[in-house]
Amino acid sequence: MEFTFPNYYKEFSCIAGSCPDTCCAGWQIVIDNKTLKKYQHFKGPFHNRLHNDIDWKEHVFRQYNRRCAFLNEENLCDIYTEAGPKMLCDTCRNYPRHIEEFEGLREISLSLSCPEAARILLSQKEKVHSRMNTSDTSKDLFKNMWKTIVPEMEVLRPGWKEFLKERLDSLYISSGENDYIYQKSEFDFYCPDWQIQEEQLLVYWIYTYFCGAVYDDEIFTKVKMAVVCTLFIHELDVGTYLKNEHHFNLNAQIQICYQFSRELEHSDLNLNKFQELMSENNIFSFENLLKIC
Repeated sequence: MEFTFPNYYKEFSCIAGSCPDTCCAGWQIVIDNKTLKKYQHFKGPFHNRLHNDIDWKEHVFRQYNRRCAFLNEENLCDIYTEAGPKMLCDTCRNYPRHIEEFEGLREISLSLSCPEAARILLSQKEKVHSRMNTSDTSKDLFKNMWKTIVPEMEVLRPGWKEFLKERLDSLYISSGENDYIYQKSEFDFYCPDWQIQEEQLLVYWIYTYFCGAVYDDEIFTKVKMAVVCTLFIHELDVGTYLKNEHHFNLNAQIQICYQFSRELEHSDLNLNKFQELMSENNIFSFENLLKIC
């Protein structure tokens, strides 16, 4: 399967209550069967609200004054706030992402009907061009990168592999590529500090190791290491966010960073092996790094 998407696609994240309009009014939202079953079996105080404000015969949310019954006065979704993002139906989870599939090609775009998507599209200063991912999706590439690196590293502290497994399983298991992309976008939106932390971490890895290329001429290897380490921490962040039921704070970020750093930087064997893999293993090729950045 090949995936194509416009170059601005990954810039999008929902701005929720800051949006000048709402996507939850003026049209009828059809609920997919899988989500409908989750609503039927939902336990807790919100159960009655779900039961009463869904048209179970037509499989749609009821509307009042052409607004979704779950859209509150702040133009936020009560299903999201009361039951959590995992309870959103496919339409609400994916919009404004639009997908068309033709045999072995899947085209992903953003709908112009979303104000934020329209702003991103119309703010582009360069000609739009498409980016393509081949059958190795970004999710698959990350999984293969972890599988390549982790077995090669010595464990310095007990529980490290369990720490990784808990977080990566939360991110990778039982989620398709679309859910994976959505979950990462959701994390980036609700944890805006990551944009600054990402730069700080990238500068840290470059500052610490780049000059070492004077001795081994592995300039590109040092840069790839900086990029991969930063992206790995982001994957662990999102996995932690999902594991903790969509909660994440600075303490969680600190724990991830110092544990990752200890396992990598406090072992010459690990550090050398990591850089060796960056240099010699094709999974860390420039082309693959472009697919996940």
